[in-house]
Amino acid sequence: MRKISMAAFLLLALSFKPSAFLHGAVLARGPYLENMSSEMVTIRFRLDTSTSAWITYGAWPDCERFMTTAPFAAEQKTTLFGLLEDTTHCYRIYLPVDINTAVTPPPISGPEGPDEAGQAGGGATSSPALEPGGTMPAAQTPDLSPGQKPATEVSGGVYKAFEGTFRTFRGEDKPYLDFLAFGDSGSGSEEQLEVAAQMDKFTPDFVVHTGDILETGLDSYADGQYFTPYAKMLSRVPFFLALGNHDYGRDLKKESGKGFIKANYQPFHSVPLTGLPPHYYFFDDGNARFFVLDTNKFYGARFAPSLEPGSKQYKWLDYFLSKTKKTWKFIILHEPLYSTGAHTLLEPERAALEPLFLKYKVDLVLQGHDHDYERTKPMKEGLADDSSGIVYLTLAGGGSPLYFQRNNADWSDKFLPVYHFAYFEIRDKNLKMTVYNKEGSVIDTLEMQK
Repeated sequence: MRKISMAAFLLLALSFKPSAFLHGAVLARGPYLENMSSEMVTIRFRLDTSTSAWITYGAWPDCERFMTTAPFAAEQKTTLFGLLEDTTHCYRIYLPVDINTAVTPPPISGPEGPDEAGQAGGGATSSPALEPGGTMPAAQTPDLSPGQKPATEVSGGVYKAFEGTFRTFRGEDKPYLDFLAFGDSGSGSEEQLEVAAQMDKFTPDFVVHTGDILETGLDSYADGQYFTPYAKMLSRVPFFLALGNHDYGRDLKKESGKGFIKANYQPFHSVPLTGLPPHYYFFDDGNARFFVLDTNKFYGARFAPSLEPGSKQYKWLDYFLSKTKKTWKFIILHEPLYSTGAHTLLEPERAALEPLFLKYKVDLVLQGHDHDYERTKPMKEGLADDSSGIVYLTLAGGGSPLYFQRNNADWSDKFLPVYHFAYFEIRDKNLKMTVYNKEGSVIDTLEMQK
């Protein structure tokens, strides 16, 4: 994707007369944010037909910068670079009203006044100011078709299909951040929607998911089980996903499972290019680093990357854990190292990874797979150790059917078979976690000091 001048955009827009389509394009999925840093973000969305789209963006409230997306594509992905650190930005998506007719550029409302082509906003009136995290008022955003997201038709043959805001990450000189974590949500259940509604009351810096966003892993189920339940939050907050066994599909242990991730997951998600996307990677915000791992080989996923000592993923994790100087270090993975739930723990996984986590003094491990909430005591080599152990959090009650406790180990400090999510607040060397159930009530808390 590349930025273009207003004059170039005008030339492109005026020459845009595809004859293969008989209607204007509408948003069929999204927009959703991924792969954010202090200077960039990826905006993804799906159209109901292959066509072009245009994005304007900038530091809120001035969306004065232009970006053209992939031409004549239904699956759209645009990465915005050169953003301001720790700043609220606005973005607007424009689509053709009727792609059989010529279009002119979308309206721009910014400090420069008229655009480079000499037209003030392409002949359309500027939009009213947008509050951070909000969208256009309903009275000014009529639906253009059933199921379409709020949109505003403008002159020149284009309409504003969406308007929203996001806030970029902070640098290390600002040692504070909030994030939300949950997992095992892919079900489309009423409970999933209830958890999503409670989550939407928060505006964290980002969301991490401990795996299994879909029940079968098939993209054909993704709208009902992922994109629709979290639509509002996805449009303003980036999600960082760990792969779960269900994301590998039902044939994950068979030869027929080859290429499943490439067909059903990889084309629709963007992650930082800091590891082997989409399997493992890390990202930073403020004074914290988050390592997202793919542990599914331990569960038998035939085409998942190995995480045994000596493997590429293991060497990558060892190297970057050794290099990070961040105050806080988090691990996000799917299959748990410590759990008393129905799946319990995978001993080979614990034997492979726990020594590495202890060596580099990982602060918290966020895990999924067992559909419950569990918090361990600080653990070291199978025993509770308050002096140098690591707390393991199972955050896997996002909406899939719940599991019950298989055994009551004395190192399990809290076990609840409830739907839930966790909210984390970091203030320099202090961390507070609050866990909420689907009714919005607090069910557990944890505080840590460095």
